[in-house]
Amino acid sequence: MIEVNSFDQIDVSTVTEYQQLLTQLIQEKYPGIDISRGVLHDLVLYLHAVLAARTSTELSRYKSAQSLLSISQDPTLAEESVADKVFSNYNITRKSATYSRGRVLLEFSENVSVLLPVNTRFYYNDETYITSSSVVIYSTNSGASDTLSQISHDVFGYYADVVAEVPGASSFIAKGTEFTTDSSFDNLIRITAAEDFTIGSDTESNAHVMQRLADGMATPCWGNRANIAALLLQNFPEMVDISVIGFGDAEMQRDKLTVFPISVGGRADIYVKTTPSVTALTVTEPATFLTMDKGLARWQLSTKALPGSYRVTDVRLEDKSCEIVKHTVTGIPHTADSKILVEFLSDSLVDDVNKDCLVTIVGQSDIDKVQAVLEDRALMPVTNDALVRAAWPAFVDVVVTITSKAGNEAAIRNTITNHINNTGFAGVITSVELARALGDVLTNDQQLYTLRLSSEVWGPDNLVYQASGCELAEAPNDPMRGVTSRTTVFYARSVTIEYT
Repeated sequence: MIEVNSFDQIDVSTVTEYQQLLTQLIQEKYPGIDISRGVLHDLVLYLHAVLAARTSTELSRYKSAQSLLSISQDPTLAEESVADKVFSNYNITRKSATYSRGRVLLEFSENVSVLLPVNTRFYYNDETYITSSSVVIYSTNSGASDTLSQISHDVFGYYADVVAEVPGASSFIAKGTEFTTDSSFDNLIRITAAEDFTIGSDTESNAHVMQRLADGMATPCWGNRANIAALLLQNFPEMVDISVIGFGDAEMQRDKLTVFPISVGGRADIYVKTTPSVTALTVTEPATFLTMDKGLARWQLSTKALPGSYRVTDVRLEDKSCEIVKHTVTGIPHTADSKILVEFLSDSLVDDVNKDCLVTIVGQSDIDKVQAVLEDRALMPVTNDALVRAAWPAFVDVVVTITSKAGNEAAIRNTITNHINNTGFAGVITSVELARALGDVLTNDQQLYTLRLSSEVWGPDNLVYQASGCELAEAPNDPMRGVTSRTTVFYARSVTIEYT
């Protein structure tokens, strides 16, 4: 902050210096008056010195806010509005806060029409989610576009899109999380998250903007790693980070085109973290009956609904959750052209060769759009072969132990989640950096006791890398499979708070 609001922010030596200067000037002007002590010296001149010191401190901070060196040394002293003017000189724009969003499932005990008004509020912990439009939900047999679906024999449901009431860092909300509401609905049984929510993030800090400054100063075009990053950040301002893998990198395997296991160059793999959180998309896809397997029907579906997808985490046929028995990726994984092939078992009655089912897919958004930008013929070199990939995801679980309760659990969770989700290809998340991020959140009565981290990385061919410890969560180092710190990004999956 540039403005001085407290005496504690003013240096005592600066006040003394100004008081001595004022005394000297007045003494020279009126040599017959002794103002070296007394009321005039201790009260009038002192208060003028305090005001002068305050003004001097604020001017010094303002000047510091206009210097990249000073901003990097102490990002907290630079007002965002002032620092933004400096960043604009280098074609850098601060990322605004984003909204958390997702879908909730409202379950009713009767198959009757119901009105879901606009701005209906749903609550999870201290966070509020609202509907953006008013919807009349009709019964299952009405033939309307918005109808209830039969979940079980006597339960009927409706999937409603909701968005956080305010932007900013939010808790991770997993599929199945229960919500509450202060609205009155007849026959309402419960409200749950229909999918993993997209997590919101805070307005970008000065420190994060400084980290992106080098990329922003590069020319937004093809040419080298910095230029590629500048091009993508210009077209996708919410993108967290970019990692370019090319000739000579251990992770690059696509350029080994000869009978000898040597690289010939000419190809680039661009790993991206497009948003601060993974996308959990639930779509309707047709499934094909294959055979009977131990009394259950075995079905298969192929989906390309989410380019850059990681896995199918849930399949529901006739509103029944199914067991996934096989999961493969055709094509190059995590790219715009990859498809997911899933086989699953269901006890639903086989009365049709093809049936629609609900599929929940986890992956990164906009991979196909990023690929399209790099294939713009006006920008790319004529000999270029660039492939955009969703980075391998490392899901981090954090257990925080602090000394006492203070009602700030939501702030603690949001701070940790926001820090992890806005980390790019760092290769590691340490307990030290998380503790530093919690410095402004914990109260004076609270002390951080321990921070325990564990991670689960989804690798190729359904391979999972797991690690845990008190000091850090680290990306694997498996370059032959293409899983290293340069291809792996972190996402906060859970934050548990304990007290000692």
